[in-house]
Amino acid sequence: MTSTDHRLDELERRNAELTTELHSLRSLLERNQQKTSAPPTADQTVSRRHALRTAGAVAAGALATTVAVTITSAAPAAAAPLGPVDGNPAITATASPGDGTAISAISASGRAIDAQTTSGTGLNGGANSGIGVAGTSASGTAVSAISLTSIGVRGVSNSDIGGSFTGGPYGLRANGTTSNLLLVPSGASPLSTTTTYEQGAMHADQFGNLWYCTTAGTPGEWRQLAGTNTAGPYHPLTPGRVYDSRAQWPFTGRLNTGQRRTVFTGDKRDQNGNVTTANFVPAGAQAVMANITVVETAYSGWLAANPGGTNTVSASTINWSDNGQILANGIALTLNPTNRNLTVIAGGPGSTDFLIDIFGYWL
Repeated sequence: MTSTDHRLDELERRNAELTTELHSLRSLLERNQQKTSAPPTADQTVSRRHALRTAGAVAAGALATTVAVTITSAAPAAAAPLGPVDGNPAITATASPGDGTAISAISASGRAIDAQTTSGTGLNGGANSGIGVAGTSASGTAVSAISLTSIGVRGVSNSDIGGSFTGGPYGLRANGTTSNLLLVPSGASPLSTTTTYEQGAMHADQFGNLWYCTTAGTPGEWRQLAGTNTAGPYHPLTPGRVYDSRAQWPFTGRLNTGQRRTVFTGDKRDQNGNVTTANFVPAGAQAVMANITVVETAYSGWLAANPGGTNTVSASTINWSDNGQILANGIALTLNPTNRNLTVIAGGPGSTDFLIDIFGYWL
């Protein structure tokens, strides 16, 4: 006997078993109907018709070599629509051989598969190789997954990509009530690994840093896009004054050697110190590009502009060497990101008034 003859015998045997099971199911439904004195409701009729058709689909599909169940949605027919299939699980389909397609869903319009459950998993597709769940629709939604309290769609792969989305014009559209996209931090910086990455890979490490792979390799070339120690993109401004020690507000007076002063950089002010533009430098800014100017200097000395609350001096920001000088220095200054403050400290034997103008910030 050839392998083909053996396969035909096996299919005939399986067909006979499924035919017997189908007859048993029909007999059971008929007995239940006879036991019911009242005529069946529309829902009961639909449910029974759906059960028979589902059984028929399973029986026919099991004879195929790769597809266990094929569900096709077309334009509405004259017959009543099929009712829901109940059970736990409602439908179980296993392809033969194991690497085939268990369920194939094709829709001309609308949803080919709409799986709903009050708890647990609405749709679960597993494959030894290939794709766990695949949906194709000429128009409408191929696969719809909705969860009221948990994850709508979850993809897991032990050795390949967990989820793959292709579309025109967009491969993936994400919308969330809290945030549009969540990258779960894991592992160290990709620069410290020996993993091979493809160009375009993104990684959020365990320290809250976001990386982008510009050149494929092991580990390739990466750029840090964001992180706890990065300032973000630069935002230029039309220059504005945020502090003048000669003005009436908010703090007036020269700064003498050994003194320090807290300066709020968030608001733009006029020559009298009145606020003209609130949040000129917005909340969350990490640093500013500023011009710090000393005027009416006495003797010699220096100023250090530190992040707000930092009183240790490690470098000067501007220096003067004589009386009556007017000197300016353009410099990037790090802010205290929680309050946008600077701490300005005076050193040397002299004293001075000072101004701070800002023409950009990093956020």
